[in-house]
Amino acid sequence: LSARERTRLVQAKTTAATMLSRLLAAGLAPALDFGDQAAVAQRLEDLRGNRDIASAAVWTDVGAPPVAEWHASDVAPPVPPARAEPDGTSALRDYLTETATIRGPTHDDLGRLRFVLSLRAENEEFARTRLRLFWVVSALAAATALLLALLARRYVAGPLGRLAEAASALAQGDVTVTVDAKSQDEIGDLARAFNGMRDAVVFREEQLKKEID
Repeated sequence: LSARERTRLVQAKTTAATMLSRLLAAGLAPALDFGDQAAVAQRLEDLRGNRDIASAAVWTDVGAPPVAEWHASDVAPPVPPARAEPDGTSALRDYLTETATIRGPTHDDLGRLRFVLSLRAENEEFARTRLRLFWVVSALAAATALLLALLARRYVAGPLGRLAEAASALAQGDVTVTVDAKSQDEIGDLARAFNGMRDAVVFREEQLKKEID
C-alpha cells in the first residue's frame, strides 16, 4: 500500500515535470534563436525559487559545456543527455530527471534542456505512510491475537480444563462427575466420550459389587 502511494506521488510529479519542461522549452526557444545567453541564464535562474528543482542546464551542443546551468550545493552538476537520448522523464529513488528538446519556430533543434527534480518530499511522505501503516497493522494484529486468545480460552482452554478436572475427580473415585457435552465440535465429542467412559466405569463398579455380594 505504501509503495503504491509513493508511485502515485511520483507519477503526479512526473506529469508536473513534463508540463514544466514544455513551458521552459517554449520560453527558452526565442532566447536561443537570437543567441541571447543572458536571457537563457536568467530563465534558468528563475527556477531557483522552486525547492523541488535541484539543478537545470541548457546545451546548444551536448558535446560542449552548457550555455547556462545551476545546481544546488548538495547536488552534482547536471550531466548532458546523450545525442540519441529521447525526451522524457527518468526516475531514480531520490530524483526525477526531465529532458526536453528546444525547437525554434521552424521546428529546428536549438538545444537540449535538462533539469532534476528532488523526490525528497515524496520519500518522506512514503516513510510516514509506511510508518502509519505499520502501526495500524500492528494494532490490528494485536487486537486479533487478543480476540483469538479470548476465544481460545472460552471455547478450547476452558472446556479442556473442566474436562481435565473431571478426569482427575473420576480417577479419585468420584463417579458422579460429568461434563457439559452440548457443543457439536471436537471438544463436545471428547466430552461425550468422557461421559460414556464414566457410565462404563459406573456400570463395571455396579457389576463388580453384585459379584462380590
